[in-house]
Amino acid sequence: LSAHSFLIRKIKIFLVLVVPIFIILFPVLIRGEFFLQGDALSYTYPSGWFYQHHLGSHWNPYIALGVPFDVTAHSGFLSPVYRFFYSILPFFFAYHSLIFFNLILTSLFSFLFARKIGLQTLAAILVAYVATFSQWNMLWLSNLNIINVAPLVPLLFFFICKINEGDKRYY
Repeated sequence: LSAHSFLIRKIKIFLVLVVPIFIILFPVLIRGEFFLQGDALSYTYPSGWFYQHHLGSHWNPYIALGVPFDVTAHSGFLSPVYRFFYSILPFFFAYHSLIFFNLILTSLFSFLFARKIGLQTLAAILVAYVATFSQWNMLWLSNLNIINVAPLVPLLFFFICKINEGDKRYY
């Protein structure tokens, strides 16, 4: 297998994993629509908007009599990934791009874990689809504080397998 055909194969697998995610999020990523779910409308969108317009602020005076913003349920505001997305992109696109980014990572890490435990490529792609489009992920899709954790589960399983094999690079 040449390096070129190896790279082409990896790109094809990546596209097979990412294109369905893009199709599902197309309305919010490209057409500018947004989620009409209760938590998104009443808390996560307003919190994200406040964060984008007050980067570096650690106090949100608009919740009750004021809340320390870094310890609210809307996790991730100390993340450099959040800061990057919210500082360069318009609010809704940044918010929905973070969801897209988390789903891509969930799909990739699920695929890697499935391959790690010995599944063939087609079966690993199916595992990635099931993990990414699970009822839990789709139900909480608009809540960044929950969807941020989705990629960690398959990643942790992958690392547990590596540690079980005696690979000391991971601890």
